[in-house]
Amino acid sequence: MSVQPIYDITKTFEENATYGPFWEGTFPPLPKRNPKRYSFLGHRVNSLFGISACPLTHGSRNVKLVSQLGYDLITYRSVRSIEWHGQIYPHWRYVDLPHPITVERLSESVIASGQSFLGQDVSTANSFGIQSLKPEYWQADFEIAKKFLMPGQLLILSIMFTPEAGKDVIDDAEAVARYAKETTAKIFEINLAHPNSGMKSLVYEDIETSVAICKRVKKAIGFRPLLAKIGYYKNPELLKEFLKKTRRIIAGISSTNTYAMPIVDAQGKEVFPGRAKAGVSGAAIRNLSMEQSKEIMRLKKILGWKDLVVIGIGGVTKPEHIHKYLHLGVDAVQAAVGAWADPYLASKYLKSL
Repeated sequence: MSVQPIYDITKTFEENATYGPFWEGTFPPLPKRNPKRYSFLGHRVNSLFGISACPLTHGSRNVKLVSQLGYDLITYRSVRSIEWHGQIYPHWRYVDLPHPITVERLSESVIASGQSFLGQDVSTANSFGIQSLKPEYWQADFEIAKKFLMPGQLLILSIMFTPEAGKDVIDDAEAVARYAKETTAKIFEINLAHPNSGMKSLVYEDIETSVAICKRVKKAIGFRPLLAKIGYYKNPELLKEFLKKTRRIIAGISSTNTYAMPIVDAQGKEVFPGRAKAGVSGAAIRNLSMEQSKEIMRLKKILGWKDLVVIGIGGVTKPEHIHKYLHLGVDAVQAAVGAWADPYLASKYLKSL
C-alpha cells in the first residue's frame, strides 16, 4: 500500500489548505467497528487512538480523510478569535535526529532538510504560526467536519489565544472560547504550548497565566469538558503546581506539544526565514514525552485526581508506541508526525488489538 503523506511539505500551507489533502492511497479495510468498546470523557469510541491538533486536522476535508483511515480520536487544528495567516513558507522539514533527544540537547542546533534522512525513524521540525480562518468560517467548517465522522469517532475542538488581536492573552482566550461555545463540539482543548503568544516564554511555563486562561475559558464554555495542551516541563514541580491549581477547572491534559530547538540547514543557515527555532516532533521526542506522561500519571495518583484524563502525545510512529503509552495508564493516545509519515498507522494499530 502507498505511504504517500497527507500533507505535502514541498507546497505552502495555503496550497495544502486550498487543494489538499493530496493523499491518493487505498483506504485500508478496518476491523469491525465497535463504538461501545471504549470510553473517553463519557463518549463511546471505537479506539483510544487518533490525531492531535496539527496540519493533518486543519479543515473538514482533512478530518474526513483521517476519519476514513481509522483515526478515532481527532482534534481539530487550533483556531483563533481572528483570521491569522501564520508564517511564510517553508513550514515543515525533516530533521537529522537519529537518537532520542535529552533535556541537555534542547539548545543544540539540528540539521533539517526537505528529504528524509536514511536509516532513521521519522522526526521533523515545523514552523507554521498556526493559521486560522475567521471564526464564522471555522465554526461552519467544524460542523461540516463532524458530519464526516464515522460512528464511534470523536472530534475535539482546539482553541488558542492571539494577543496580537489587541487584547491580552486571557481576554483573547475568553473571546475564542465564546466562539467555540457556539459550535456543537463536545470537548474543547486550550492550546497553552504555541510559540507566538506574545510572551517571553511559552504560556504553559507561566503557571499563573495558564491557570487564569483555563479559568476564563472554562467559564466561557460552560459544562462541556476542557483539556489543556501543554509542552514539556523541565521542572516537574511546575507541572505539579499546574495540576493542583487547575483541579475542578480542566478535565484533562494533552501532553506533549513540540520541543523548540534551533534549526539550520547543512550549511548552518536558517531553514525557516526569521525563525531561528522551530518545533521538533516525531521519533526523537518519544522518550521525553513518555517520561512526562509517566510523571503526570504519578502526580495524578499523588493528588488523588482519579477523574483526570490524560492524552499521551509525542513520538508515536508505530503501533507498539501506542501500546506503550497506554501501558503507562494514559486514557488515550494521539499522533501527528507518525500519522503524516504513515497514514495507515491507525489501521495497523486497530489490527493489533
